[in-house]
Amino acid sequence: MVPWMMPVVVVGLAWKFLFDYNYGIINHALKQVGWIEANINWFGNTGWVWVSLILAATWKGFGYLTIMILAGFKGIPNEIYESAAIDGVTALQKFWYMTLPLLKPILFVAMIVQVITGWTKFEMIWVLTNGGPGYATSILPTYIYTNSFDYYKMGLGSAVAVISTLIVALFLLVYYKSFKQDHE
Repeated sequence: MVPWMMPVVVVGLAWKFLFDYNYGIINHALKQVGWIEANINWFGNTGWVWVSLILAATWKGFGYLTIMILAGFKGIPNEIYESAAIDGVTALQKFWYMTLPLLKPILFVAMIVQVITGWTKFEMIWVLTNGGPGYATSILPTYIYTNSFDYYKMGLGSAVAVISTLIVALFLLVYYKSFKQDHE
């Protein structure tokens, strides 16, 4: 849970150090293993920038998702699995027909949280790349920030923020409706 509780800026700066072109531990380790010969510019190469961002963001948010799913597992009574074992149900059938349906409410909430935090993943991208190289990692939140505070177009930034919020709300509404139909 430590990565999840750490401020995003601290995590971003730590990953920036790990992925540093000249002194980064990841480049050094990959060279020692023999997987690369020259250092990789993780945040300056459009082919690698998203890989490094996703890796850093996944490490940051992994604890929350793990705790949510673990709590869901703990909420499933053991008697259900014992009954299934007596009936001769295979492990795959237990997982597919028992565990997943019982975890659906937890996965529903976890997915909503992940969508909202993923859609607004401004801090990690801003700390690591400032939306670069070029505009390769520019997403709506960086676009809103740049227009509002760099170009002083507050109206445009506000309008895009409202539209962004409506898009997320619409997606979550559709997601909720499909989840509700599955439970009826």
